[in-house]
Amino acid sequence: MSGAPRVDTHFHVYTRDMPLAASAWHKPTEDATIERLIGTLDAHGVHYGVLAPASLYGDYNEYTREAVRRHPERLRASAIVRPDIDLPALKSLRDDGFVGVRFQFRDRAEPPDLRSKLYQELLARVADLGWIVHLHDHGARLAPAIAAIEPFGVRLVVEHFGRPTKGLGVGCPGFRATLAALERGRTWVKL
Repeated sequence: MSGAPRVDTHFHVYTRDMPLAASAWHKPTEDATIERLIGTLDAHGVHYGVLAPASLYGDYNEYTREAVRRHPERLRASAIVRPDIDLPALKSLRDDGFVGVRFQFRDRAEPPDLRSKLYQELLARVADLGWIVHLHDHGARLAPAIAAIEPFGVRLVVEHFGRPTKGLGVGCPGFRATLAALERGRTWVKL
């Protein structure tokens, strides 16, 4: 493995002057610039990276887009999108180096209905593009989300360990659903 490239699959870039989403849970006190990111990757011998859009900015993906445009040989990204985004807009993101969508549901009181027509159409578009779905939610809510996403044949990445429900340990339904999805071979977990 000594010759294998190092890849960081989860980090953010943003500036304090970017528009915060109404649901933002805090305001950053400093910038996490593209230049700072590249310098950090270089300092640690990391060859490639996949940007995860910061939930603080909702579906504002322009700074992430700038990063992958400026460093197409090193960076890819997922995007937070509205479920009604059309295929040309998704293709535009793809052409700029995006490889997936991020379902950032952790801060919502209730996750959206992934079986709704709107989300089913989005998942079909994501599948047509060969993209990945990055899922970030609480462990107790993962099982129904995984069940709604898997029929589309997309690759699924469960973020932040799957956020198992405290006190349930390996008995957490989301943990069990994540393990079962891993066994089926199209799911990964970010540690």
